[in-house]
Amino acid sequence: RRRAPRRRHHRAAPPRTHQHATADPFHRHLLRYCLPQFYPRPLRFSKRRTSAPILKRDNRPRFLYLRPIHGGCNLSGHPPTGSRRPSRRRRFRSSRLLTYASILSWLLIVPLLGGFIVLSLRPSQAKKARPVALTFTFLTFLLAVLAAGWFDWSRFSYTLSPDAVQLVCRLDWIPSLGTQYDVGVDGLSLPFVLLTTVIFLLACWASYAITPPAKGYFALLLFLLSAVIGVFISLDLLLFFVFFELCLVPLYFLIGIWGGPHKEYAALKFFLFSLVGSIAFLIAVLGIYYHTLGENPAGGAVFDLIRLATDPLLKAK
Repeated sequence: RRRAPRRRHHRAAPPRTHQHATADPFHRHLLRYCLPQFYPRPLRFSKRRTSAPILKRDNRPRFLYLRPIHGGCNLSGHPPTGSRRPSRRRRFRSSRLLTYASILSWLLIVPLLGGFIVLSLRPSQAKKARPVALTFTFLTFLLAVLAAGWFDWSRFSYTLSPDAVQLVCRLDWIPSLGTQYDVGVDGLSLPFVLLTTVIFLLACWASYAITPPAKGYFALLLFLLSAVIGVFISLDLLLFFVFFELCLVPLYFLIGIWGGPHKEYAALKFFLFSLVGSIAFLIAVLGIYYHTLGENPAGGAVFDLIRLATDPLLKAK
């Protein structure tokens, strides 16, 4: 009489994770302690035949090799080059956009962008003009604080010199005239930039009683903020003249439309005084152009404020 086979009660197989997948102690240690620090998410493996035995449900060794499809590490415990999983969305990287040389340009761009956004609002959304303008003014203030943090105050000097100017961004603008888009700050101009952003932030916060249309008021306020900052950070004489003239246009409309009881008279008086000052400024710029014509190695005249202030040859001439 044959004996009936004894039934064996199989225990539930352990979960197939990267910590219990291999029987080799070295690979177990590698997968348990090295993989999670570089790839904390659940792993997906591709099967390749190798000499590392892997326990299956029936406890029979399978000579397969677990290789993570994305991420992982090599035998030394370091992640292999180019093995990280690419992101589906391009993440914003501030290190590429906001750099040491571009932060002053962002101080000019952010208020301009806010002014155009305010102008693009519909008439039914006029109440949103003040919050939008306040947001962009506050962002400009934060950029000014960041620029002050990046500024090396140990190089502070009361005289304009190449060593004292920092956060410089220099690009070609009109090569035939010898002028450039040249912006930078020193120990005297940077506090004025900070003070300008604080004053405009307070002015925008206190402008809750502006009667409609408030959209134009806040847009002109943001344009004026960008122009005033450009005056303080310009290192090129012609660029300084352009920003100085751009300050007058928003001021004229702000005074003439949202001024006091005698706003028309005040706006006309401001226009006449600014016109006389602008003509005198233009004559001085033309005089410097003809005085320094041919002194620029790149062609044109010398409009660099640092060179005009420090070059002894130009002073003697």
